[in-house]
Amino acid sequence: MNLAAITTTIVRQLARIPVTLAVVLLAVVIAYVPSAAEMFQFNRAAIAAGETWRLATGHLTHWNAEHLQWDLLMFVVLGTVCEMRNPRQMRRCVVAAAGVVSVLVFCVFTDIDTYRGLSGIDTALFTLLAIELMRDARRQRSGMSAFVTGGLLLGFVAKTAYEAVTGQAMFVEQQSAGFELLVWDHIVAAVVGALFATGIERNGPSLSSFLSLRRKIFATRS
Repeated sequence: MNLAAITTTIVRQLARIPVTLAVVLLAVVIAYVPSAAEMFQFNRAAIAAGETWRLATGHLTHWNAEHLQWDLLMFVVLGTVCEMRNPRQMRRCVVAAAGVVSVLVFCVFTDIDTYRGLSGIDTALFTLLAIELMRDARRQRSGMSAFVTGGLLLGFVAKTAYEAVTGQAMFVEQQSAGFELLVWDHIVAAVVGALFATGIERNGPSLSSFLSLRRKIFATRS
């Protein structure tokens, strides 16, 4: 295969994952443009003042390079696989997870003034993919695939339990990053992924429903 053919193949594959590529590009740009993270992060006071777009953009911001590295590593892998398998389902799951996590932080965890990171969306995609792979393994009667996928799910449960008990993130040094660990956003995001894996995407949330969060949030606060 010559260079032109290889390049064409790569371009075609990348064209299949536009959302994954866009999220990665935006997260990297925000991370390295001075003051961009502060401008786009979830900020309670700013959201209450009307900057509700931060409910979405906050997930693209990160506390430091290590935080960005782990979140993007997971998102690239999970986003690519999920978007190639079922683009519509993946995109709706991303929108739903972003919206649910942001509303959870804003309306329930009122002591948290700032929030950053893709980890909630990563968790939703992980749960979505793991459940679908388990379903595929059962349909194909592949015991090894079911065992591996089940192990990954148990690993996620163990990670979440560890973080809930210790209050420490497993992969990111949160003291140097300067953020407070929130476990419930991952748990709720996992529920979102599980719901989409069971077929809720057929009438799931759209981008327009996410944009309507401003009205719902202020109605909750009033």
